[in-house]
Amino acid sequence: RTAEVVAFVDDDAAVVQAVRAAGFPVLHADWMGTATSGADGAPDAGAPSAQQVLFEAQETDGRT
Repeated sequence: RTAEVVAFVDDDAAVVQAVRAAGFPVLHADWMGTATSGADGAPDAGAPSAQQVLFEAQETDGRT
């Protein structure tokens, strides 16, 4: 309660917007790409992206 918030980091745009509106310094964690790749490094069109997997874990499974 007495420590200063130096930075808040989150990947959810709605959370980032709300925290920014509350006056805190925010870093939007947008570095997680949406592309996936197979074992050969080529894009894997059938696989979910890391972002999709994380969203599913957070919003559906209730965990990260």
